[in-house]
Amino acid sequence: MTLFYACLLAAGLDPQAPAPPPVFSAGVEAVYLDVFVTSRGQPVGALAAADFDVRDNDVPQAPTLVDRQSVGLTAALVFDASGSVAGEKLSQLRAAGHAFIDGLGERDSASLLTFSEEVLLPVAPTRDRAALHRALDRIGTRGATAVRDALYVALRQPREGGRPMVVLFTDGEDVVSWLTPEEILACARQSDVLVDVVASPERPDPMAEYRAAVRQPDALRQEQGAPPTTSWERTPRGPEESAHVRFLRQVAETTGGALWTAASTDLPRVFREILEATRTCYVLSYELRGVPRTGRHRLKVSVKGRRVDVRARTEYVVPAPPGR
Repeated sequence: MTLFYACLLAAGLDPQAPAPPPVFSAGVEAVYLDVFVTSRGQPVGALAAADFDVRDNDVPQAPTLVDRQSVGLTAALVFDASGSVAGEKLSQLRAAGHAFIDGLGERDSASLLTFSEEVLLPVAPTRDRAALHRALDRIGTRGATAVRDALYVALRQPREGGRPMVVLFTDGEDVVSWLTPEEILACARQSDVLVDVVASPERPDPMAEYRAAVRQPDALRQEQGAPPTTSWERTPRGPEESAHVRFLRQVAETTGGALWTAASTDLPRVFREILEATRTCYVLSYELRGVPRTGRHRLKVSVKGRRVDVRARTEYVVPAPPGR
């Protein structure tokens, strides 16, 4: 059994089963968008559905407002548990997780996934705060980093109700994932999950972890069905944003989320800010009109007549039904 198949089994997913239908499926009539509206960094409240201009492939849509408090939040905390997180950084990450869980509302639920060389699901989606706190305290660290594989598991995780979101923390480059950036971006476009990524830059050599944990040469990876290690994975960190960080930013911004960078001591504050932002965002829903449902959809969301900053999903994909 390959390592990636073991990761899927550990997280409660059957690697032999067909992939579940994506959220943006041909049979789903409504599109849901999380929309963050701010002015000078502060949330803008008291907006009505008529204040929003929503364009799907440049065609105006007629959105309605959804009461977020009535549907709650289903959050997946996805935490890097590789060897580089050991020590004080792990303590701060646990504190951030505790702060996030303490801030959840009565209708909210959460799960905890951890990743290093494998992806684990210590706690499935639950409203049991005590179970989540206990699991956070038991997080250990070892091995290398498989960010992309963890994102895939989080995006595919079964959910029941609630607006879904992923809050992923990582402190280093992905060096052992089986899945490619393109595969993860495709998965994100077919899911309505909001993804926020928190990256800690406190590592002077992003490839040190790879050299310390070289697990499989390319020939063996290909023999077991995985793509070879690519130049993308080996891109060194330079004065500009690295390819790895650009990928994380693209995943987050595609879904309407954001990339946050923070020193380890700031992690609790950043996690509280992420949760607070979800309390002030608008949830819009619309039934698609004037645009073929299947295919790639580019989205533009703005507020009419207001100079404000708007953050929302930039695109989604509806695959054609099987057999077409």
